Amino acid sequence: MRFLLSILLSFILFLTIPLFGQSSERPETIVIPVSSLGEVSEVRKQILQNTLEDELKSHFRLISQEKYEEVLEKVFEELDYKECNEDQCIVMIQEMLQVENVFHLQVLGEGSDTQLSLSWRTLDEKRKEEEFCEGCGTGELRKIIRRLVNNIRIESTKTNKIIKNNNSGKFIVVGDRGILLESKDGIKWEKIKTGFRTKLNDLVVTDELYVSVGVGSNIFSSKNGYIWEKINIREFVYLHTIYYLNKLFISSGWNGIYFTSKNGQSWRKYQLKTESIYGISYGIGKFVMMGSNGFSSVSKNGYIWKNNNLGKEKHFEDIVFDGKKFVTVGLFGLIMVSNDGLNWYEKKSNTLDSLHSIHYNDKYISVGSEGTIIRSDNGEKWVTSFSKSNENLNDVSYGNEMFIVVGDRGTILNSKDGGKNWDQIEINTRRNLNGIYFYNN
Repeated sequence: MRFLLSILLSFILFLTIPLFGQSSERPETIVIPVSSLGEVSEVRKQILQNTLEDELKSHFRLISQEKYEEVLEKVFEELDYKECNEDQCIVMIQEMLQVENVFHLQVLGEGSDTQLSLSWRTLDEKRKEEEFCEGCGTGELRKIIRRLVNNIRIESTKTNKIIKNNNSGKFIVVGDRGILLESKDGIKWEKIKTGFRTKLNDLVVTDELYVSVGVGSNIFSSKNGYIWEKINIREFVYLHTIYYLNKLFISSGWNGIYFTSKNGQSWRKYQLKTESIYGISYGIGKFVMMGSNGFSSVSKNGYIWKNNNLGKEKHFEDIVFDGKKFVTVGLFGLIMVSNDGLNWYEKKSNTLDSLHSIHYNDKYISVGSEGTIIRSDNGEKWVTSFSKSNENLNDVSYGNEMFIVVGDRGTILNSKDGGKNWDQIEINTRRNLNGIYFYNN
């Protein structure tokens, strides 16, 4: 069975490549063993595998095969054959190894003819480079691999330059009395009529759906961000946050209640033994929830949770994962850090003001009561930024090369220098703005 799963992984894994040559430190990558169909000898496969790895060494630091196989064993222990698909297995392997890049080469042979297929996959797009050769020997196939890698490199550079320069994403803000705002530049904001007056606290956007949660007996969804519909969950609740990963929505709030959905339309209620759940994040192959009275909980699938209490005097408001560790924030300047989501260590925030939200994009930004903004390069040492606002700040996000903060009484702030300096943006509303999300088209 594990042999079959290994073959399955070889065919569903794709190549993920960052900008080649644009970082002084080479990123790590996984190189999946070459897969084949038809008449391809094991010797030829190994030669082509060696060639691919040698070609990639100038751009990446390769994860050892032993380390990859060790993690693969752990994945097989947690997932059965039917669950081992692209959404599950790939994400789990990458999260466990903390590696974003995965390479895969497929070789198809029939008689003296051979086709090589090298694929590139990112979170936003997929591209595949192929070349067919009649009567080619192994030496010629090695040259083809070098051409394929070079073609992927050129195309990925073109694509990333376009994404970097066109600022194609947009910020979406929700708040009290059903207010919804959109902006591409963080300065000019458009009001979107939602048709309802519910207090909205948070939202997420996928390629297919916008979903927003708040106070009441409805969850709200939209296919385009302009026409919204109510989804009756048959119970009056206060939902504080919503998180989306691997086709699973999780929304949580007061009284330990949380809802899950695989499509954003049909929701199922669960309840944990705690007062309130305020923050959700994902990393290292697990979801982590944080809440009131020291509540912390960990789950591998979003359904079965293992609770942990970090001290009833602690109240957590939000949590973020930076690729290596979790950082959570809360009342009275509380900041704690964990490498595994289970063992937590407190850090000095240099503030006694409550921290309501945290976001990471190369730097950490956390915002809170009475205009509080603090920033950090590593999540360990924090400094205060002057926000030019005395309002409570409720959420922070990053996109189009800037941080955006939203808060009470229509407060919107932006920073283009990593959170050191902030400008206040005037908009035509005094409603409290509670959540912000950046969606990259």
